[in-house]
Amino acid sequence: MNYSRPARMSAAALIMGSAILASGCIVGPGDDDGELVTVPCAIAADATTSDDFLTPKTTALVHGFLSEVACSKVSVRPISMNSIGEDCTVPDVAVDLRASDDNAVARKAEIQSRIVPLVTKNIAKVTECVQQEGRGRGTDVVGVVNALASPVSGSTVHVLVVSDMVQNVGVDLQHRDLAAKDVATAATRELAAALPSMNGWKTRVGGLGTGTTDMSPAHSAALHQVWRDALTQKGAAVESVGV
Repeated sequence: MNYSRPARMSAAALIMGSAILASGCIVGPGDDDGELVTVPCAIAADATTSDDFLTPKTTALVHGFLSEVACSKVSVRPISMNSIGEDCTVPDVAVDLRASDDNAVARKAEIQSRIVPLVTKNIAKVTECVQQEGRGRGTDVVGVVNALASPVSGSTVHVLVVSDMVQNVGVDLQHRDLAAKDVATAATRELAAALPSMNGWKTRVGGLGTGTTDMSPAHSAALHQVWRDALTQKGAAVESVGV
């Protein structure tokens, strides 16, 4: 099955969306004693998808992610046609809050005012770089997962992937009829083989199927299931997979 693909994402629109959503409430988890337990976080953002379709979702999903996970740092990697070798990179954002652990109100305010804008700005930077370098013509989600796996091997890490997930580099999920059970089974097996070990990963996927025209509900559901099954097979705890 051949799906048409939208244009690339606008970095400027992402920054604008971040400003609009900056008023949202940001909270973080804690242990039974009220102390925050922090973990490394990573966000893989699709630099190939339409501004009109995915940018609002990117902004909302990033805000939701950072509101629910107490991150020690946030790494940002772009999804491009060469994700694993992508040289459009930005430094990690260290979540070095000045507020004390027992001052939840101040921590929330600092995450909202300082950390969220830094992360969304990094997403905009790598997206703009990929577009300028002309590497936004393919979607290699597998590559970005492998790129993230090396520095976090064996560690607990929370990962947010924002993409339509229509992988078309190496493993091809764009030109196959995933609604056919045998095709979906083969695609899941091929996808899992290409992914690294993901033990310790807590993974969220948002934007799946968004902006991909001519995709029926059955095909969209099949794409969801292929990714969920492949990620689970590789050891990831899949917290959510959806649009």
